[in-house]
Amino acid sequence: SQVSVMFCDIAGFTKMAAQISPQELVKLLNLTFSHFERICEKHQVEKIKTVGDAFVAVSGAPEEDPKHAHKIADAALEIIESVKSIDPQLNLRVGIHAGEVVAGVIGTSKFGYDLWGDTVNMASRLQSNGSVGGIVCSKEFKDQLHNDFKFEFFARLSLKGKGESDCYLLKGKLG
Repeated sequence: SQVSVMFCDIAGFTKMAAQISPQELVKLLNLTFSHFERICEKHQVEKIKTVGDAFVAVSGAPEEDPKHAHKIADAALEIIESVKSIDPQLNLRVGIHAGEVVAGVIGTSKFGYDLWGDTVNMASRLQSNGSVGGIVCSKEFKDQLHNDFKFEFFARLSLKGKGESDCYLLKGKLG
Protein backbone atom coordinates (compact mmCIF):
# COMPACT_ATOMS: atom_id res chain seq x y z
CA SER A 1 0.00 0.00 0.00
CA GLN A 2 2.99 2.34 0.42
CA VAL A 3 6.20 2.07 -1.62
CA SER A 4 8.80 4.25 -3.30
CA VAL A 5 9.53 3.71 -6.99
CA MET A 6 12.71 4.90 -8.72
CA PHE A 7 13.39 5.23 -12.45
CA CYS A 8 16.97 5.92 -13.62
CA ASP A 9 17.96 6.44 -17.22
CA ILE A 10 21.12 7.38 -19.02
CA ALA A 11 20.88 10.90 -20.47
CA GLY A 12 22.05 11.08 -24.09
CA PHE A 13 21.90 7.31 -24.46
CA THR A 14 20.74 7.32 -28.10
CA LYS A 15 23.68 9.48 -29.17
CA MET A 16 26.10 7.40 -27.09
CA ALA A 17 24.75 4.15 -28.55
CA ALA A 18 25.37 5.43 -32.08
CA GLN A 19 29.02 6.11 -31.28
CA ILE A 20 30.09 2.73 -29.87
CA SER A 21 29.88 -0.86 -31.07
CA PRO A 22 26.96 -3.06 -30.01
CA GLN A 23 29.40 -5.17 -27.95
CA GLU A 24 30.71 -2.07 -26.12
CA LEU A 25 27.14 -0.91 -25.54
CA VAL A 26 26.07 -4.21 -23.96
CA LYS A 27 29.24 -4.25 -21.85
CA LEU A 28 28.58 -0.68 -20.63
CA LEU A 29 24.92 -1.40 -19.81
CA ASN A 30 25.84 -4.61 -18.00
CA LEU A 31 28.55 -2.88 -15.98
CA THR A 32 26.27 0.08 -15.16
CA PHE A 33 23.18 -1.90 -14.21
CA SER A 34 25.19 -4.50 -12.26
CA HIS A 35 26.63 -1.59 -10.27
CA PHE A 36 23.10 -0.23 -9.65
CA GLU A 37 21.96 -3.71 -8.53
CA ARG A 38 24.76 -3.92 -5.94
CA ILE A 39 23.82 -0.50 -4.57
CA CYS A 40 20.14 -1.44 -4.43
CA GLU A 41 20.93 -4.71 -2.66
CA LYS A 42 23.07 -2.84 -0.11
CA HIS A 43 20.13 -0.52 0.68
CA GLN A 44 17.47 -3.28 0.58
CA VAL A 45 15.89 -1.90 -2.58
CA GLU A 46 14.40 -4.35 -5.11
CA LYS A 47 15.42 -4.11 -8.77
CA ILE A 48 12.30 -4.61 -10.86
CA LYS A 49 13.64 -4.49 -14.41
CA THR A 50 15.68 -2.75 -17.03
CA VAL A 51 14.06 -1.40 -20.17
CA GLY A 52 16.60 -0.22 -22.73
CA ASP A 53 18.69 2.31 -20.82
CA ALA A 54 16.20 2.60 -17.94
CA PHE A 55 16.57 0.91 -14.54
CA VAL A 56 13.47 0.51 -12.37
CA ALA A 57 13.54 -0.29 -8.63
CA VAL A 58 11.15 -0.30 -5.67
CA SER A 59 11.43 -0.11 -1.90
CA GLY A 60 8.57 -1.36 0.25
CA ALA A 61 7.65 -4.31 -1.99
CA PRO A 62 7.33 -7.21 -2.05
CA GLU A 63 7.78 -6.81 1.73
CA GLU A 64 6.27 -3.74 3.39
CA ASP A 65 8.88 -1.44 4.91
CA PRO A 66 8.14 1.78 6.82
CA LYS A 67 11.62 3.07 5.83
CA HIS A 68 11.03 2.54 2.08
CA ALA A 69 11.56 6.21 1.20
CA HIS A 70 14.77 6.47 3.24
CA LYS A 71 16.23 3.35 1.66
CA ILE A 72 15.51 4.34 -1.93
CA ALA A 73 16.76 7.90 -1.27
CA ASP A 74 20.06 6.48 0.03
CA ALA A 75 20.32 4.18 -3.02
CA ALA A 76 19.54 7.01 -5.48
CA LEU A 77 22.13 9.31 -3.91
CA GLU A 78 24.79 6.61 -4.06
CA ILE A 79 23.94 5.77 -7.67
CA ILE A 80 24.24 9.43 -8.73
CA GLU A 81 27.48 9.91 -6.76
CA SER A 82 29.15 6.76 -8.09
CA VAL A 83 28.07 6.57 -11.74
CA LYS A 84 31.10 8.56 -12.96
CA SER A 85 33.35 5.79 -11.61
CA ILE A 86 31.93 3.52 -14.33
CA ASP A 87 32.34 6.00 -17.15
CA PRO A 88 33.03 9.74 -16.73
CA GLN A 89 30.69 10.46 -19.65
CA LEU A 90 27.65 8.83 -18.02
CA ASN A 91 24.93 11.20 -16.91
CA LEU A 92 21.72 10.04 -15.27
CA ARG A 93 18.22 11.35 -14.79
CA VAL A 94 16.42 9.89 -11.77
CA GLY A 95 12.76 10.18 -10.75
CA ILE A 96 11.22 8.96 -7.49
CA HIS A 97 7.60 8.90 -6.33
CA ALA A 98 5.88 7.32 -3.31
CA GLY A 99 2.42 5.80 -3.22
CA GLU A 100 0.63 2.54 -3.75
CA VAL A 101 1.22 -0.03 -6.47
CA VAL A 102 -0.08 -3.36 -7.65
CA ALA A 103 2.72 -5.90 -7.88
CA GLY A 104 3.02 -9.47 -9.00
CA VAL A 105 4.03 -12.01 -11.59
CA ILE A 106 1.92 -12.56 -14.70
CA GLY A 107 2.22 -14.74 -17.77
CA THR A 108 3.29 -18.32 -18.39
CA SER A 109 6.94 -17.99 -19.43
CA LYS A 110 9.93 -15.71 -18.69
CA PHE A 111 8.48 -14.81 -15.32
CA GLY A 112 9.26 -11.40 -13.94
CA TYR A 113 8.04 -9.57 -10.86
CA ASP A 114 6.60 -6.23 -11.96
CA LEU A 115 4.73 -3.16 -10.71
CA TRP A 116 1.74 -1.30 -12.09
CA GLY A 117 -0.16 1.83 -11.21
CA ASP A 118 -0.09 5.58 -10.94
CA THR A 119 2.95 5.57 -8.64
CA VAL A 120 5.01 3.81 -11.32
CA ASN A 121 3.78 6.19 -14.02
CA MET A 122 4.55 9.23 -11.87
CA ALA A 123 8.12 8.08 -11.11
CA SER A 124 8.67 7.55 -14.84
CA ARG A 125 7.35 11.02 -15.70
CA LEU A 126 9.52 12.64 -13.03
CA GLN A 127 12.59 10.94 -14.48
CA SER A 128 11.79 11.90 -18.06
CA ASN A 129 11.14 15.53 -17.07
CA GLY A 130 14.12 15.62 -14.73
CA SER A 131 17.43 17.29 -14.74
CA VAL A 132 20.61 15.57 -15.93
CA GLY A 133 22.57 14.52 -12.87
CA GLY A 134 19.62 15.15 -10.58
CA ILE A 135 17.12 13.14 -8.57
CA VAL A 136 13.67 14.65 -9.15
CA CYS A 137 11.09 13.70 -6.53
CA SER A 138 7.42 14.27 -5.97
CA LYS A 139 6.08 16.13 -2.95
CA GLU A 140 4.56 12.82 -1.79
CA PHE A 141 8.01 11.25 -1.71
CA LYS A 142 9.63 14.29 -0.08
CA ASP A 143 6.98 14.23 2.66
CA GLN A 144 7.88 10.60 3.50
CA LEU A 145 11.41 11.54 4.57
CA HIS A 146 10.57 13.41 7.80
CA ASN A 147 13.17 16.15 7.30
CA ASP A 148 16.08 13.65 7.21
CA PHE A 149 17.17 14.72 3.69
CA LYS A 150 17.94 18.00 1.92
CA PHE A 151 15.67 19.05 -0.94
CA GLU A 152 15.58 21.99 -3.29
CA PHE A 153 12.50 23.11 -5.19
CA PHE A 154 12.97 22.02 -8.82
CA ALA A 155 9.86 23.12 -10.71
CA ARG A 156 6.13 23.03 -10.96
CA LEU A 157 5.77 20.55 -13.81
CA SER A 158 2.75 19.79 -15.94
CA LEU A 159 2.82 15.99 -15.99
CA LYS A 160 0.68 13.92 -18.35
CA GLY A 161 -2.32 12.54 -16.50
CA LYS A 162 -1.36 14.35 -13.27
CA GLY A 163 -1.62 18.04 -14.04
CA GLU A 164 0.55 20.55 -12.19
CA SER A 165 2.88 18.97 -9.62
CA ASP A 166 5.50 20.55 -7.38
CA CYS A 167 8.76 18.66 -7.83
CA TYR A 168 11.95 18.71 -5.80
CA LEU A 169 15.59 17.75 -6.22
CA LEU A 170 16.95 15.35 -3.63
CA LYS A 171 20.28 16.93 -2.70
CA GLY A 172 21.60 14.77 0.13
CA LYS A 173 21.19 13.56 3.66
CA LEU A 174 20.93 15.91 6.63
CA GLY A 175 23.33 15.47 9.53
